[in-house]
Amino acid sequence: MSVRPLLLFAALLFSACTQARLEGSVAMGRESSPEVTNEVVLLPDNLERIRAELIALGRSGTFIKTAETRGYVTWRAGDGSALVTRGGLVISTFGLGFDLISADVSDTLSRVRTRSSGEALRVHQYLDGENQIKTRAFQCNVALRKSNPSSYRMTEDCRGAGVSFVNTYTIGQGGAVTSSLQWLGSDVGYLRLTNVAMNGSVVVISN
Repeated sequence: MSVRPLLLFAALLFSACTQARLEGSVAMGRESSPEVTNEVVLLPDNLERIRAELIALGRSGTFIKTAETRGYVTWRAGDGSALVTRGGLVISTFGLGFDLISADVSDTLSRVRTRSSGEALRVHQYLDGENQIKTRAFQCNVALRKSNPSSYRMTEDCRGAGVSFVNTYTIGQGGAVTSSLQWLGSDVGYLRLTNVAMNGSVVVISN
């Protein structure tokens, strides 16, 4: 998918997910949230959740899955901030500050899904202070770093636009990304995402 249709698609997802506040989700946006350690949150049985941490900014929260269309998944926190992911890779953010408007991660996603090492092109789009879209392209090297019977880990080493960063992805037996560390931009830094273990309607979040 090209970057421009992806931008429009992400905007439609965010429009759909900002209708109502979700009870039981934990704030993730600009305001600081308490450190979460073995926190118990009551949520409906059928909602998927992820734990998110903006490492450099010291913010963490719980996101609830609110929509999925053609492999694009929208996640929303209690304060209205949101993420869009594709195959576990973040392609757009909303309400986190200095948001990633869209990202083309098709090359990386293909390598993660096939456990294949090699080059990948990643393209990010951001809004500048004058509400103009700025595009940043990164040349990346994706590699399988560690493998065992239950999971494997891949790294995405990227350079471009005067910066460098390394994303990591842990993939479970079913092929889904179970945890990751993903760079969103120079102002925000890294976002750590972790699937939340469920026990009935009770979600236990651990560091």
